[in-house]
Amino acid sequence: MVGGIVASVDHIRNKMTVAVFHGGKWKVAFDERTHIFRNGAETTQLAIKKDEPAYVDTMLDKKNNEILARNVRVGVVPMPADAEGLIADPAC
Repeated sequence: MVGGIVASVDHIRNKMTVAVFHGGKWKVAFDERTHIFRNGAETTQLAIKKDEPAYVDTMLDKKNNEILARNVRVGVVPMPADAEGLIADPAC
């Protein structure tokens, strides 16, 4: 699993480039075996858009000698948090 920002996407050749969060870029292919999710709901490859966060579960496609996406999660939005408590002054 790798996370990053979609740097480019080619819907004709079924390939995308992901700028990985900790540096580097991965070129990843996708096909009919790839499951694509937007905010938890399965969708099509057209949901992959440039400049949005994506998490990609990959495997090596030995036949074509390329990295193939098994699962792509795009449009991942952090869930809002709610917390309660007291702020204590460390000087006390």
